[in-house]
Amino acid sequence: MGMEPSQWLEELGTEYLSVACLDEAVELRQAGLTAPILILGPTPAAFAGELLQYDLTQTVQDGDEARALSEAAVKAGKPLKIHIKVDTGMSRLGFLCDEGNVDASEAEIVKACSLPLLESEGIFTHFAYADGDESYTMHQLTRFLDVVDRLHRVGVEFKIRHCAASAAVLNYP
Repeated sequence: MGMEPSQWLEELGTEYLSVACLDEAVELRQAGLTAPILILGPTPAAFAGELLQYDLTQTVQDGDEARALSEAAVKAGKPLKIHIKVDTGMSRLGFLCDEGNVDASEAEIVKACSLPLLESEGIFTHFAYADGDESYTMHQLTRFLDVVDRLHRVGVEFKIRHCAASAAVLNYP
């Protein structure tokens, strides 16, 4: 039997994988994949046990989600890795970081990153129009870098900082 594509990626040196949901991540773990896996979509706190059992990293998109995951991690007595998602212009999910919301979002991210047993490993954003609107993509990148810098100035650091979209992989370094 041949290797699964995810196993090929791991063998080729892929450092981190991302999936849409918990079920996809669990399937990869059960297939033997050992690389870190980031779940991009929301996972209800009721499933924190699975996140911990399978050593998965969960995206956090707002303060309520962070608090619920922290409570679940405390109950389990194990740290849970998270990546903070910031909305720099996709207008879909994440801490809103436009001019009118960036101060409140910064404060909320600082709170989320200080919650018990949440290991704030990364921060990211998603480009809305990386396949065609370079000026908007650069605007989003600038917003993202500004947010990361603002958080750095108040002592919140992230080992991993990433931003992309399928088209961005092809159009930007």
